[in-house]
Amino acid sequence: MQPLSSFITCSGAIAPHRIHVLKWPTQDHNSSLPPVICVHGLTRMAYDFMDVAQALSAKRDVYSLSMPGRGESDWLSDAEQYIYPNYVADCLHIIKDELKLSQVDWLGTSMGGLIGMWIASLDRRDASAPNGATGPALIRKLVLNDIGPFLPLIAIQRIAFYASRVVNFNTIEEAERHCRAIYADFNIKSDKAWRFFAEKTVRAKPEGGFTLHYDPRIAKAFADVKEDVNVWPLYDAVTCPTLLLRGAKSDVLSKEIAQEMTQRGPKAKLVTFADCGHVPALMDDEQIKTVSDFLA
Repeated sequence: MQPLSSFITCSGAIAPHRIHVLKWPTQDHNSSLPPVICVHGLTRMAYDFMDVAQALSAKRDVYSLSMPGRGESDWLSDAEQYIYPNYVADCLHIIKDELKLSQVDWLGTSMGGLIGMWIASLDRRDASAPNGATGPALIRKLVLNDIGPFLPLIAIQRIAFYASRVVNFNTIEEAERHCRAIYADFNIKSDKAWRFFAEKTVRAKPEGGFTLHYDPRIAKAFADVKEDVNVWPLYDAVTCPTLLLRGAKSDVLSKEIAQEMTQRGPKAKLVTFADCGHVPALMDDEQIKTVSDFLA
């Protein structure tokens, strides 16, 4: 089933911009499960979740968003606005004001996981409210795909380097070779999946050929980082059930940090996948079943 494609305008503190949204409508209208919101990593887009979204849509609606500057979403005129508070504001506007959803499950890869962690941290109970609660939490269950509250500087610098590069290709075949090298840690297995991945990773240039789908200025915020990033207070404020996925060879989420995440905050359930690094692509049956079972 092909997803429905639409655009939602966001503004808030920055100039109006359109966010590309994919929707997989469920056929099970008797299910009580909330919709799933999927958000990608730094240089990726909504189409990354095609396989897992298809599986999850058996029991609920699934939405996948492309953050500003990625995929078919608008690029921002001011590169200084490619920052997490604005991504969080866009997601909250889309979920609450546009889609009119009161509760969702969240599946976030890398950057998308940090956005989800931020939003989930806002769901803490208000002790001054009657019965100590303000209503159901916006995020019922949280899936963090190879991301935690501590990011080592060396990994940030690696990501900032490749994200800031402007790369052009004469053919899709060239683009696929680039993707297989840059995203090798995703451990995508089939040639068909790699070709689809490459086709969505580029956009056609008016003069011919292809370039990467994202605004290279999205890396500016990462390029300005000069030390390890520590957002443990955000993670410790999360109270919803949390599943933590980790690629065994990840340089973004270490084994030690992942283990610590199982002992504090929401005390995440940790599942590690062999033969991949940053990040598991969520295309394998095992990975998809792990997510589906947790969100059931």
